[in-house]
Amino acid sequence: EHAVAHGKVLVSCHLNSAAAHNKLKAWSAGIKSAAAALALDASSEKALFRRGFARARSGELEGAKADMLAVLALQAPRF
Repeated sequence: EHAVAHGKVLVSCHLNSAAAHNKLKAWSAGIKSAAAALALDASSEKALFRRGFARARSGELEGAKADMLAVLALQAPRF
């Protein structure tokens, strides 16, 4: 139980870092932070979106497309 809570906090820290880096237009750092979150939670929509956004802004369009399509696939069952 403690390890699960620790993991959620760590994912949240990586997500916050990705958001901050993206706001500062530090795309490479944003990609790395979002990837770190995804390493802990591969189905994190926020991490996929933030990495996809940073990838798009840095010109990695194929990777951005893949991330955004993954977000849509995760949301599809809800609709």
